[in-house]
Amino acid sequence: MIEASTVGPFEPIYTFVDHATGENVVIAARRLEQWCVARRAEGQLEIVLAPVTRAQATKIIAAGSVSRAWCEEMIVQPLHALLALPPIIFALAEDGSDDVMLVDGHHRYVVFAALGIAEIKAHILSPAQWSAFRIIGLDTITAEELRVMPIVKLDCDRPRAPRGEEEKGCP
Repeated sequence: MIEASTVGPFEPIYTFVDHATGENVVIAARRLEQWCVARRAEGQLEIVLAPVTRAQATKIIAAGSVSRAWCEEMIVQPLHALLALPPIIFALAEDGSDDVMLVDGHHRYVVFAALGIAEIKAHILSPAQWSAFRIIGLDTITAEELRVMPIVKLDCDRPRAPRGEEEKGCP
């Protein structure tokens, strides 16, 4: 696990709030992505093709997990560029259920669904693989607080508009 005090203010994180219990699961997304890249290079991590559905994309949008402007920037990219993007990252639930968290790749997933692409490259990680990247020591937030938090695009020097609001994108 990662102590919150060691996480930079603009380091990409993924936050999930369990609607039933209020438990927060916060994962250092960029560190986990880098770990996946290294394991893949060593031949220790498999890439699978995960189904892409409009229904799931609609849920991602409704949850406020993507920026409309960011998706609009991505959707105009050439198809070969989109298909060359890194795999998205799913994390299996710690309780052994069939639940999964989409830790990295929300925008890619939504764009693939909008384009009618039926599958996307993905890593599906067990709790043993992703739990070392769980951040501890942060304040607990509610699902509503998470929904209205701004999405920050890292190649831009300012935060995005709050989720669900119009925005102009990065200059």
